[in-house]
Amino acid sequence: MMATVSIGGLSKGYDNISPSKARLLRKQDGRCAYCRFHFDNDDLMETHHVKAKAVGGTDEYTNLALLHRHCHDHLHAEMNKASDSISLSV
Repeated sequence: MMATVSIGGLSKGYDNISPSKARLLRKQDGRCAYCRFHFDNDDLMETHHVKAKAVGGTDEYTNLALLHRHCHDHLHAEMNKASDSISLSV
C-alpha cells in the first residue's frame, strides 16, 4: 500500500514538490483535479492551465490545477478530440 502525500507542512515545498505545486496540493486536498484520487508519494504531478494561455488564461493559482501525469495526458487527448475545454473541479 502506498502512502498518500502529506499536505500538512508543504509551504516550502517537499522533496521533488515545488512550493507552487505544494500550494495547489493543499488547495485540492491532496487530490487530482481530474480523477479525484489522492496523490501518492511516487505519483508524477503536472500543473494544468484550466483556461489555456493561448486563449487568454493566466498563471494565477485560480487558473491552475494539479493532475497526475497520466490524467494530464488523458485530459489533453480528450481536449484535442473535442477541440474544446473540459471542465475540472478545482
